[in-house]
Amino acid sequence: MPSEKSARLRPYLIVVALFAISRSVYYAAGVRFDARPLTGYFQFIDTDLMRDRLIESLYYLHMQPFGLNLLAGTIVKLFPQSTPGALHFLFLALGLVTALTTLRLMFLFGAGERTAVILTGLFIVSPGLVLFENLLMYEYISLAQLGVAAVSLYRWLSSGRPVWAFAFHFSMLGLMLIRNSFMLPYYMLIVACLWWFEPARRRITLTAATLPVLIILALHFKNWMLFDQFTLSTWAGLNVGTITTHQLNDGEKKTLIERGQLSQMALIGPAQNLSMYKPYITMPPLTGIPVLDREENAVTKRPNFNNPGYFPVHRSFIDDGKSVLRHAPKAYVRSVVRAWFCYFLPLGDYPFFTLNRDKIHGFDRMFNAIFFGQFREAASRRDLRAIQDESGVASLVLYTGTFLMIGLPLLFGYGCWRLWRGWKNGELDGARLGVLAFLLYNIAFLTAISNFLSCFENNRYRLPLDGFFMVLLSAAVTAPFARRSSTSTEELVVDRLQAPDRGIERKLGADPQVPRAGKASA
Repeated sequence: MPSEKSARLRPYLIVVALFAISRSVYYAAGVRFDARPLTGYFQFIDTDLMRDRLIESLYYLHMQPFGLNLLAGTIVKLFPQSTPGALHFLFLALGLVTALTTLRLMFLFGAGERTAVILTGLFIVSPGLVLFENLLMYEYISLAQLGVAAVSLYRWLSSGRPVWAFAFHFSMLGLMLIRNSFMLPYYMLIVACLWWFEPARRRITLTAATLPVLIILALHFKNWMLFDQFTLSTWAGLNVGTITTHQLNDGEKKTLIERGQLSQMALIGPAQNLSMYKPYITMPPLTGIPVLDREENAVTKRPNFNNPGYFPVHRSFIDDGKSVLRHAPKAYVRSVVRAWFCYFLPLGDYPFFTLNRDKIHGFDRMFNAIFFGQFREAASRRDLRAIQDESGVASLVLYTGTFLMIGLPLLFGYGCWRLWRGWKNGELDGARLGVLAFLLYNIAFLTAISNFLSCFENNRYRLPLDGFFMVLLSAAVTAPFARRSSTSTEELVVDRLQAPDRGIERKLGADPQVPRAGKASA
């Protein structure tokens, strides 16, 4: 008979083995880490600035939080000759963290060993997830951070140990420094809820949250003092232009411009090279700081949106966006419809997997059809727009993830019901209630931010939430069986794993009526 310790570790070891084997198979299929965004994507400062002027460039970076560039820049400085390999190793580590935290969260909500291992295994071997694991962007980092935050939150609420409070709050700080979707109000609501619902732990809540809040506020004040904008990211104007002005057709733009309801800059569109806007703006004086003065990357010619010359462009697109909402609101409705369509796309159906997707395209298509219900695939997002223009919105249903379109809202609804029932009937203890509320809050917040304030890449924006959706799926699958057998072996194994009082654990292990973990079955 296997020991209790080996029984507890077995599912984690199986998941680690699945992770290692699957990554080896994908590597054999030709999948390689795509570090080209480091020099090709506007989210990154120039690599020469990372090497030679990293601190200065991070200080004057205003278009987004500095976390992603701090991470990438540190690796560029430490591993100048092997930067892609070091980045790949980091993302593999993040993938393993995601796998283990997802499995742990499934156990928290009653999933049996077999159910949890199968669902976690499907998640971590899915081609879309692997493709994002091999692309240098921040969503995969956020996925791991959210998993760590959720597990840390449970450990804190269940044990009361301050170290887990600090682990949770600094995980939240990491999220805010990496991705501007996780803004200060998002975090402050979490702090307020913890303060309200955990009165016995208010002092540690405030203590652990103080430094993250001060750091984020300091960055807001820095941008206010330097650029007259009290924000963590100055990207808002170009974002507004994308979801409003950019959704107008040429005829609609011309009509609004003739009426004086839209600026000439609307004809250019958002997120273009600064040179295209110069006839309509006054350029600020040079500062002698490259991350502010450069208009584009010398090698790839990508725009430097951190140039202060974009500030009047932002203001123009915000004004135009307000006008579009007043005079042509259908344009914004189009943006929201397209955003939700893209949100339910499988992860693998993303237009910028130009290095790897072709190598596993057949497997990805099969996986998407079987598990996500994507029965048709367009060659590009532009082809999808052509199909929509020709046959209407309804014709696009088969091109998105139909199972996701049905299943994700149902899972969110199930989670809300489980939260209400757990609170009302006492079916969940306070720690699990807190974690479930955290999962649902993140799903609701990030989904709303993604689909009402952006469009086009929304399945990428959904990625940090997919682990939480899998946890809800495991709970939904397990619930009917849990009602029939409230003392299943798997629940006892989880209780032993999670019990803060090791004396209770020893009593459970000594009880001759308790089945041995080695006899577990799903």
